Amino acid sequence: MKLASQKNIQNMVSLWQRYGARKKGAFWYSNSWPNRVWHDALAENQTIAQAHNLQLDKLQKLVVYPVQSCTGLSSSLGCKAGLNSALTLGFQLQLMNLNLTGRQFPHCDKTELTSISPNDDKLIHAFSKLCSLGFGYTIDTGVLQKVVQDNDVKLVFLSVANRQVATALLHCTGDTLGVYQLAVPEQYRGRGYAKSIMLHILHYAQRNEFEFVSLQASEMGLGIYQKLGFSISGRIDVYQQL
Repeated sequence: MKLASQKNIQNMVSLWQRYGARKKGAFWYSNSWPNRVWHDALAENQTIAQAHNLQLDKLQKLVVYPVQSCTGLSSSLGCKAGLNSALTLGFQLQLMNLNLTGRQFPHCDKTELTSISPNDDKLIHAFSKLCSLGFGYTIDTGVLQKVVQDNDVKLVFLSVANRQVATALLHCTGDTLGVYQLAVPEQYRGRGYAKSIMLHILHYAQRNEFEFVSLQASEMGLGIYQKLGFSISGRIDVYQQL
């Protein structure tokens, strides 16, 4: 596994654990949103080897880091554990990383990045609502209220003329700043706000002397991140029950 992928996955898994995931046998299980389940090593071949120990409910999604030596989780699980009829590939996310060394980014003077105090329940609820609108599914406010108490986690808004138009959750591990829950609700799209909040985050990362920024991108966000200098270091596959 590439170093960039390792840093990305380490940051991502650390955040899921801070959300409240618990380990049972060889697998970690989220007890609520974001409903992730993953093998301790995340690798596809080890997931297949331990597939007989999987215990998924209808909301939980199995996350796998694929390797070329495997033929694909659905077919392999069918051979190894008889689960091919129970699991289907839901979606894929690209692991993206940016080395900040020597980078310069334009400033966004017409927008502002504001962080939320861990004790401000009103703004945490507002963040949850806006983020839910952006993603099209409900974000668990209780999980956010818990995780924001951690010094390594920060919730931020992008604001324009005192109006909150986008969200992001930042999580640091060592020299890496991970970006999550970057959401722009439909009514605010097409105005460059996704790029704007990312530029603010990149400046924040540089001010705080992070060396790398990591995220996991869907197809919709891929182009924006690549234009900012992010490169793809790997992929994760997310499986769900039929």
